[in-house]
Amino acid sequence: MNSYIKKIIIFGSQGEQRELTLTNGLNIISGHSKKGKSALIEIVDYCLCATVPSIPKGIISDFSDLFCIVMKVDSNYLVIARPNNDDLRSKIYVSLETNKSFLNDFNISYFKDKQLLKIKGAGQENIEKFLGLNVLNSNIVNSEKLKGKASLRNMTPFLYQYQNLIASKHALFSKMDDYNKKTNIIEQIPVFLGIVDAEYYSLKRQIDDISKKLKAIEREKQKEQTFNAQYQKRLEGLCINYFSIVGKNLPEYRNIHELISLSKDLPFFDKSEPFKSDLTRLYSKLRTELSNKTLELNNTSSEIKKIEGISKNANKTISRLSSIQNRTEHVEETACQCPICGHDVESLTDEAQSIKKALNSLNAEVGSMANFARFDSEQLENLKINRRDIQKKISELNTQINDLESYNSKIKEYKDKRDSLGYLRAKIEVVVEQISNRINIGDFGEKELIDELESLKKSLQKYNFESDLNDSQYKLNSWANSLANALDFETQFLPAKLNLSLKDLSIIHNDKKYGKLRLSDFGSGANWLAFHLAASIGFLRLFSYKKNSPVPNFLFIDQPSQVYFPRDFNSQDDDIKKVENIYIQIIKSLKEGRKVSGKYSQVIILDHADNLDLKHFKYERYVRAKWFDDKDALI
Repeated sequence: MNSYIKKIIIFGSQGEQRELTLTNGLNIISGHSKKGKSALIEIVDYCLCATVPSIPKGIISDFSDLFCIVMKVDSNYLVIARPNNDDLRSKIYVSLETNKSFLNDFNISYFKDKQLLKIKGAGQENIEKFLGLNVLNSNIVNSEKLKGKASLRNMTPFLYQYQNLIASKHALFSKMDDYNKKTNIIEQIPVFLGIVDAEYYSLKRQIDDISKKLKAIEREKQKEQTFNAQYQKRLEGLCINYFSIVGKNLPEYRNIHELISLSKDLPFFDKSEPFKSDLTRLYSKLRTELSNKTLELNNTSSEIKKIEGISKNANKTISRLSSIQNRTEHVEETACQCPICGHDVESLTDEAQSIKKALNSLNAEVGSMANFARFDSEQLENLKINRRDIQKKISELNTQINDLESYNSKIKEYKDKRDSLGYLRAKIEVVVEQISNRINIGDFGEKELIDELESLKKSLQKYNFESDLNDSQYKLNSWANSLANALDFETQFLPAKLNLSLKDLSIIHNDKKYGKLRLSDFGSGANWLAFHLAASIGFLRLFSYKKNSPVPNFLFIDQPSQVYFPRDFNSQDDDIKKVENIYIQIIKSLKEGRKVSGKYSQVIILDHADNLDLKHFKYERYVRAKWFDDKDALI
């Protein structure tokens, strides 16, 4: 999108108007203070939906009834106007013209048949739509907390370098004091660069949603595996009991599906044949196994309790021995001498040696006890694992025994043995049905979700997000450094190696001597000015270069000459030459940008400077207004 300001117009209450006509490329508005130069930024920002108007009170606000800007957007014209009225401050005129003939006689009557729109609604949304900004939800994951849409207001910090900002060491861009606002701006930079659009975020959210569903399915499948393992054991026990009753062995099977098939084709015994059952033998076998496992569990639990008691006592003993050991550490010498005559005292020497031996024995005992504690801990862990296995087996045995006992109690109620088996068959059918129901819903539409996910990922491939962002980062820094090296950047820091990050909008200079230097690490307004011009014009060129960028291609620069405080712009002193070089380098940068992108971006300089020598660039060619005389001013 190629857009810049064509006209800035102020309508008075009686229909009179003051207007300033601009072009793409460099536009110079020069004049003394209090002529209304800086107010132009505020008027443009007000028309771009600023919540709080900051247009200066006084002559301008007293005269004005309606503020208006006309922007050229590709081959069309976007007309935006806001009333200077407290009651109508939340309203705005927005219209798009496809033919420039409407400008031939453009006056206040143009708005008579136009509808005032709410800014927080159709007004701002129409401006964003005409500029190509259409991302309503910049979330890349499905979340109840919306990050909100990419906003026109979040683009404005890149459009103005105010008088109190252009040479500041504390901030690079305006309106970023609020952390949340700055975070939103940074997150929306890919949108402002035209790297991504509404479809990109929609695809990312759909991919996130399906990925979450697939993870949920995977969790369900794991639950199914656990369920199947548990019910397979249950079904297997019932089938073993059934086949034992009819005097047969349960055939081998490989998986739950084959076991279900066996369960659906259970054998019958012939009514004419005697009823042969291994039920009693199986029941006895299970009871014996249960008794053995119960005894094994009791022994294991007793062993665990014993070791835990011993371990507790051992730790107490180690603690006491360690305490004694600490109190006897000073016993080092085995020979004792009389402090008066200096002769050895044999009785004391023998006693010291005894103490020394006792100490060595104590150390050995402490080490032995510590090793025992480590072994004890490992043995205890193994016993507890074994106990859990025994408890699990006991539970399985109890289930089988309960089934047999239930059968035994029921068989007394049945007169026919076939009815007795029917009871067990019914239990098997219930379990089979439970398993089958889980298997039938086990697919969860996973295949369809996987196919849809692959399709979405394929659609996302057209966005070369990382490579586009890296390319943008490289070009931004390349253009910023090219301009900084041509400006009055302090000699000892040359060449400028600026790194302006798209990830956090920070800027540093990688110095060969001092390392990474921030904007605030520099002294001299000339350095701060170079940083600001390099960054703001670098972004202007980048937005112009990205063909899908919705950011308007204009930049206001207010009072760039203030750093040098030249007294006489007609003189030839060094400060004047530095100011002239600023203008020359801006012109060169704009022309270079046009060669690369095919778009001629717009820079609007508001300054006191006049009659500058721009070498082969004619100064007057770029002047759009001069407000030096008493009668010359915006109003």
